[in-house]
Amino acid sequence: MTEATTRPRQNRVTTTLVISGMNCDSCAQHVQGALAALPEVTARVDLAASTAEVHHPSTVSLDTVVAVVRDAGYTAEPARR
Repeated sequence: MTEATTRPRQNRVTTTLVISGMNCDSCAQHVQGALAALPEVTARVDLAASTAEVHHPSTVSLDTVVAVVRDAGYTAEPARR
């Protein structure tokens, strides 16, 4: 019999960002692709609302997520609740 090993699942966080500078679907796709390039990160960008909903491990900081959007050529800040 073999022993099964499991990796503990990291805590997941959902961060909503307000993104400035997106003017078209291509812009939104560019931001979504940049965010999705981070390990274990998924994102859904809404061009009409100028927001991104980012699902990421708790080990990926807000600063990292914002920096990725900035490096893609846009500005981002956490949405206010």
